[in-house]
Amino acid sequence: FDVHDFDERGVPKNVDARWRQKETRHWLNLGYKNSKKNISTIISGISVPDEILDIRDKRRSIGIKFCFLDYSNKQIKNRLINRFNTKTKKESLKIKFGITPEEFVKDNLLFAGKMRENAKKHKSYILNTTKDSPNKTVQKVIKWILR
Repeated sequence: FDVHDFDERGVPKNVDARWRQKETRHWLNLGYKNSKKNISTIISGISVPDEILDIRDKRRSIGIKFCFLDYSNKQIKNRLINRFNTKTKKESLKIKFGITPEEFVKDNLLFAGKMRENAKKHKSYILNTTKDSPNKTVQKVIKWILR
């Protein structure tokens, strides 16, 4: 296996779809090269499956599988609220994004719902990690990969 994080080559300040698509092409090209050596490539990070499937070169097709690490809405909310638990952090969020922590949580919960729908649409392996430690999550992902 060749394991990478989607963002490991660096993330520009003004991230946009063009950058994400360029990185997607990079990782797909690595996957093609590795597949010729009988090596599976694993890329972790937030992905857009429709975009990945559109970008891949059909002439050099490789098997692509998606794993979605899910987390309960309650836990997402708790994590995000704790991230903005001081007056300074709340003010910084308001200045930077023009929203309150509550609006930030609402937006993220909507995004999580869309991600869940997308995972189901692409028949992704969905792994609920709400009660799992990082090590337990990794063990579950490894088990899925090896089957």
